[in-house]
Amino acid sequence: MIFDFDASGIAPSMGGFEPIPAGDYLVFLARANERTNKSGSGSHTELYFDVLEGPSKGRQVVDRLNLGSFDPNTKGRAQARLSALCHAIGKLRIRSIMDLANIPLVITVAVREIKDLNPDPTRARSPRLVNEVTNYKKVENPQGGNPPQKPAPGSPNPNPWGP
Repeated sequence: MIFDFDASGIAPSMGGFEPIPAGDYLVFLARANERTNKSGSGSHTELYFDVLEGPSKGRQVVDRLNLGSFDPNTKGRAQARLSALCHAIGKLRIRSIMDLANIPLVITVAVREIKDLNPDPTRARSPRLVNEVTNYKKVENPQGGNPPQKPAPGSPNPNPWGP
C-alpha cells in the first residue's frame, strides 16, 4: 500500500491502552467480531462497547464470549453471559450479535492483572492490567419510561449523548 502522509501537523500518540477504572458504565455495543482462538480449535466473539458518559466517555471496553468453544463448560458460561446481555438490553431472541447493537445498557467493569506465563525468562514481560466485563445490567431510567435509544444513522441528532 502506497500513500502520502505528512506527520508534521499531527501530534504523535502511543497511549490510550490503559484500562478504565473499575465501576459501572453506560455503554452501547458498537461492533462485534468473531475470531479463531489461538489453538485454532474454536472461536470467540469479541464485543466492543463504547462508553457514553463520564471521564471515560469515548473509550471502548472489549468483552470476549467463547461461543464457538468445543468445551461444553466454556461454551455454557459464554451462553449464560450472552443471555445476561440479551436480558439487559431486552431482546431475548436474536439472529445476530448485532441485533444487540446501539442500545444503551450498563456494564460493570473490573480491572485485573494478566501475568506473563512464558516459561522462557529471556522473553518474559511484566504483568499488565486489563479491563474485564463482569456484569450486564438494564439501564435504570429514574424518570420512568424507556431508556434512551441510539438513533438510526442519518437522523437529525446522531449522538444525543454528546459530541
